[in-house]
Amino acid sequence: MLILLYSGAVAAQGRQRLAGTIPDGAARRVSLHDGDARPIAKGRLGKPVEFGYKPQVLDNDDEVVLDHTVDQRNPPDARQLAPAVERVIARTGGRAR
Repeated sequence: MLILLYSGAVAAQGRQRLAGTIPDGAARRVSLHDGDARPIAKGRLGKPVEFGYKPQVLDNDDEVVLDHTVDQRNPPDARQLAPAVERVIARTGGRAR
């Protein structure tokens, strides 16, 4: 039943495009299998838009992962850095370099 709802949303979006309107990117259905996937503008020539999630991984000099997050859409990196550093400090008890 879930697939039918997703395919109905995709069909409705197709009708909108044929009518000359563009569906809102924040609510647009881009995957039949993953209803939370969203368009992410990357700005690269070969792939200006990708679909899915935005991961952030913090590691140390030894490449041990200290923190990670996976966000929907494309939040700015700057707002994610301070909370990630705070989580690393709370977990390790040490200051990040």
